[in-house]
Amino acid sequence: MRVALVVFDARRSCEIRLDRSTAQHGGTGLIALESLDELAESRR
Repeated sequence: MRVALVVFDARRSCEIRLDRSTAQHGGTGLIALESLDELAESRR
């Protein structure tokens, strides 16, 4: 199963928070605010 977090914050801030998390997150993907435009363009 793939897991992704869509967050409305800058990627670097989210990566730091995720790294500080004690839960396992090795397979967790991260979709940050600045990535949403790229996702929309790739679907066109």
